[in-house]
Amino acid sequence: RRVRYYLPTRDDRNQPDPLDWPALAERLHATPQVLCVVNLTRQAATLWEELCRRLPERERPIHLSSAMCPAHRLALIYLIKRRLKAGRPCRVVSTQIIEAGVDVDFPVVWRAVGPLDAIVQVAGRCNREGRLPAGEMHVFQPAEAKLPGALYEAAAGQAAIQLARLATRGDVEELLATAPTVFADYFHALWQTVPTDKDNIQEDRKWLRFRTVAEKAKVIKDDTRPVIVPIGKARRIIRELRDRQSQPGRPRFTRDDLRRVQRFMVNVRSPRFRALEVQQLIRPLLPNLDLHVLNDGLYHRDLGLVIEQR
Repeated sequence: RRVRYYLPTRDDRNQPDPLDWPALAERLHATPQVLCVVNLTRQAATLWEELCRRLPERERPIHLSSAMCPAHRLALIYLIKRRLKAGRPCRVVSTQIIEAGVDVDFPVVWRAVGPLDAIVQVAGRCNREGRLPAGEMHVFQPAEAKLPGALYEAAAGQAAIQLARLATRGDVEELLATAPTVFADYFHALWQTVPTDKDNIQEDRKWLRFRTVAEKAKVIKDDTRPVIVPIGKARRIIRELRDRQSQPGRPRFTRDDLRRVQRFMVNVRSPRFRALEVQQLIRPLLPNLDLHVLNDGLYHRDLGLVIEQR
């Protein structure tokens, strides 16, 4: 009950009115402290750029996505908390990366239509401390309707149906806050339309085909490769590792070293990684070590790994 939900307006055919990025940027521009969560990294970058055109440098918006390394994201989350606590303007455009496990408290939140559980999850970043009678949680239909994948798309479609039904009943925030049947109905309808064993994994398990099961049971289907981005402390760590002399009986690169550089890694899809190799835009951290460092100039101070955005 900490938020009031505002659902997409609907046209004469009862279809949600789409909101394009310039129009959404105008609304975010009018709100000094606001979080907006979209479905794709590219969309976050586009909306951030639209918002930048409307704001002075001193109120520069903040962007968060998986195109940024963990150290960069953590530094920005710390900055967000400082701005919010001081009552300063703080406009944030993010992907789903902020939906869980990030303790921030915005008076106003916008969320592109997505899975119902994701919408309610991001509502947890709105009026989180209960300082307001009610925060504003706006759900909108982007004009650019592209979504991350088939399952996500099905979940977003089912969420739109469920929210439209709730809107006809009136008290949306009360139902989302207190009625467990809302989510029971949502997931029941979702799993009726989405195959839960499309790769026939259960049949392979039944016949003990463990190798086949292992090949099929990938949570993330797209193979990715990490690259180290040379920003901040990472530059010193990279230089130290490359200057380190080999010693008999001791590895030149250890698990502790890996933990140090992991904070500065970004995952790149394999085709893009191979393109970076061909163009000589990445170099091995050390000889005979399958870990690469991104060249200078490809990591944007606000957007992260820019080459992934285009």
